[in-house]
Amino acid sequence: MSEKTETITVKSALPNNDVALWEKHPNHPGQEIFVAGDAEVEVAKTPRVMRALADNRLVEIEKKTAVKPGK
Repeated sequence: MSEKTETITVKSALPNNDVALWEKHPNHPGQEIFVAGDAEVEVAKTPRVMRALADNRLVEIEKKTAVKPGK
């Protein structure tokens, strides 16, 4: 993956621990994603990810930013 791929953070919108999406794709961080339960997963905007968002199997969430501790 030579060029920077846009990613988003998602989690499953399915009940229980059902798997919302599993995919191997070279644009995903680590080239593979598995989204289930309450896990927050960084994913590339692949066609399957976009379909899962449209089908309400995934929900996009805000990326958490690291907070630097005070001095």
